[in-house]
Amino acid sequence: MRLQDEWEKVKIRFTVFHPKFNNDDQMYLIADHRDLKKHGQLKMERSVRSYDWFEEKYGENVQPFETTVLLNQIPTADGINNTNQVDFNYQYKFVLGSRGAESCERYPMRQLDVKNPNKYEGFLGHTKVDY
Repeated sequence: MRLQDEWEKVKIRFTVFHPKFNNDDQMYLIADHRDLKKHGQLKMERSVRSYDWFEEKYGENVQPFETTVLLNQIPTADGINNTNQVDFNYQYKFVLGSRGAESCERYPMRQLDVKNPNKYEGFLGHTKVDY
């Protein structure tokens, strides 16, 4: 996952690799954020870029699934808690293309908390270190 801050928005790129896939298999992102719920599930595409660490981790250059979303950081009734941060749950759904069998990656869903950068105070500033 990669985060990029924009004016009152945050851009998040989700990247996931599934070791057993064929060309017709599909991956989806399912999330409960207000901006994503209206889409139901977002289809992820195979990455065209190469990641050096994937080759180091998996022993070969693999093609992960990716999707990028742009979310609002403006407070509303849902999706942003009282500290004005974006927080939501998400998971990946893998669909075997030819058979159509579906499996969700995990339960409970993963949780993502994106803090408001204007309210960042830094953890190191609160810790006294004696050398």
